[in-house]
Amino acid sequence: MASPSLTLADLEKGLRLLENEVNARKEEILSRLHRQEKVTDEESDWLDDAGNLVDEKDLITALGEAKDFDNAINELEGRRKVALERLKSKICVAKPSTKRKRK
Repeated sequence: MASPSLTLADLEKGLRLLENEVNARKEEILSRLHRQEKVTDEESDWLDDAGNLVDEKDLITALGEAKDFDNAINELEGRRKVALERLKSKICVAKPSTKRKRK
């Protein structure tokens, strides 16, 4: 079940944070490829997986078009569900705690 405070804006923020995180490495690898320099298998795999944000962008588009956001979240499967968890992990790191400390 989706968190009641989870919004499309939160997920979009998670995507921006994720993009900022991967852009420097992605640009460096792509620049080397453009210069026809070799990249490692690890770097190539990273570009295809962690450096590829197509699933996250697709998720945000689909949720933005959904008539019922919470229901759409609850019905996610496969890659979209993985993309959701990836975006949520960025939001959790970025959001400050709202819990009050006891004195």
